[in-house]
Amino acid sequence: MRPNVLLLLADEHSPRVLGAYGPAPADTPALDSLAAEGTLFERTYCNAPMCVPSRLSFLSGRYSWKIGAWSNVSEPPDVPSIPGLLSAAGYATSAVGKLHLVGDDHYWGFETRPYGDILGWSHQPDPIATAPSLRVFPAGPAEIPEELAQETIVTDVGVRELERLRDGGRPFFLCLSYNRPHFPLRPPQRLWERYYPDRADLPSLPPGHPDDLHPYMQHHRRFYGVDKVSDEDTRRARAAYYASVALIDEHVGTVLAAVDRLGLRESTVVVYMSDHGEMYGEHGLWRKSTFYEEAVTVPLIVRHPDAPLRGLRVRGPVELVDLLPTVLDCAGVPPPEGVDGRSLLPLVLGGPASGNTRAISEYYSHSVPGPMRMLRREQWKYCWYADERPSLFDLAEDPGELHDLAADGAAARRVAAELDAELRDDWDEDLVRRNFVYAATPKQSAAHLVTRSPNQFVDPDGTIRDAEDFYPGVDWRP
Repeated sequence: MRPNVLLLLADEHSPRVLGAYGPAPADTPALDSLAAEGTLFERTYCNAPMCVPSRLSFLSGRYSWKIGAWSNVSEPPDVPSIPGLLSAAGYATSAVGKLHLVGDDHYWGFETRPYGDILGWSHQPDPIATAPSLRVFPAGPAEIPEELAQETIVTDVGVRELERLRDGGRPFFLCLSYNRPHFPLRPPQRLWERYYPDRADLPSLPPGHPDDLHPYMQHHRRFYGVDKVSDEDTRRARAAYYASVALIDEHVGTVLAAVDRLGLRESTVVVYMSDHGEMYGEHGLWRKSTFYEEAVTVPLIVRHPDAPLRGLRVRGPVELVDLLPTVLDCAGVPPPEGVDGRSLLPLVLGGPASGNTRAISEYYSHSVPGPMRMLRREQWKYCWYADERPSLFDLAEDPGELHDLAADGAAARRVAAELDAELRDDWDEDLVRRNFVYAATPKQSAAHLVTRSPNQFVDPDGTIRDAEDFYPGVDWRP
């Protein structure tokens, strides 16, 4: 019997803020329990630290440069996706919540989407008066009632979808995609009070930091204006980020309880992950779009009903492009030609590691002056920056990535040269340079201003409605 697959997808969740990965500032009992019941991948790298390129990459199992996923205005490529391949194999496929698919195709293989991307770019402005901009600062308690929060609706609609798909007679692939902990950092008042002010903190920055950051990261700080953030704004934003992670954990707990209540535990593979991480003030940086571990690694937890052992931990590294071959392997569907990932199912089932032992990430759009690419292998992380010096970190000796070794002696330079050659293997630098998307200011990079769409979805009964219809009486227009 082919299992169902339930994908729980958060947006911008750094594994550094999840208890199962070690001491964490947020309370995450549901996710910690899921990890104890399944397999936790300790070092999972997103293949692009930006929303749309990452999602197009892991849904297709291909590196972003190969499919033209350059920026947040890139449309789905003409290659098979996870839901499309599963639909063709007889699965019922449904998505609830954010997919961030740009252009005319809002499905990319999914058969149904009973609730989708609000306002055509996915994120719910809070306060409403800030639409259409999305801001990290100022952070604070939500002004939107919790019953109207996207997370509440994703969970409510998602639980109804679980019941409908259970009764539909086919195995299913259901993706529940949440917008938090992505900014705006506006958690419900009850959670805000849990973390602020008592659990608000500041990042620990060593002497000279962040002034000695790589020039690309200095550009990133200036681009988003986070080089002028006060300590108090930092504390508030970090507390709000922790509270937003706690909110996601609550919703995961609600969905997992529904899986049990509906009798689906023994027939359903559950996957929890995020599209990329968040810097949340570490290294003096905010948002994603960097190769620091806070932004480029993500949580990945897989609970398989047939796994002989519980609480497994895989040191990795693994990549999000591994999601497609893993899900297809669970369903007994062969992957198409040209995918870059490998199936992680043997690891989930307690077998030995096989295949790739490296991870690639790449970034080809605004907030930095040129394209950049990263390779992680063994203890090394090598970062290539167009027309600038590279960076090299030994994560075994320097897990905080505070000592750049790229120019630190002949031995380090030899390692950097070896990794640079590997990074360039099967990669077209000329192509990515030609397609690099530069923006002089954040306003010019605001993808939501140029990707608005009718944003219509079809209910199972044939009713056509917009995502905004879930918010009666709310005028979301700026």
